[in-house]
Amino acid sequence: MSQKKVDAYKEEKKNRQQIMKKEKMTRRLEAFAAVVICIALVAWFSIAVVMHARASAPVETVTTSLDLGAMDDYSAKLEALAAEE
Repeated sequence: MSQKKVDAYKEEKKNRQQIMKKEKMTRRLEAFAAVVICIALVAWFSIAVVMHARASAPVETVTTSLDLGAMDDYSAKLEALAAEE
């Protein structure tokens, strides 16, 4: 081996702990990024399926009416009582 290779090997051996830590951190970050991307894809796909299902479902219109006749009678009675006093 040439002296240059020997020096490079010694330098690599001296910094092996730091190099291993960096590689380990890089692997963890890559795995985390992959998990986040997978979760985002699953969420996007789920939302797309739900939106499609809602869009294709028939929409039923419900009309509700409210009879306020009893309230009008009560209000008229209160006004009549207040006028008597």
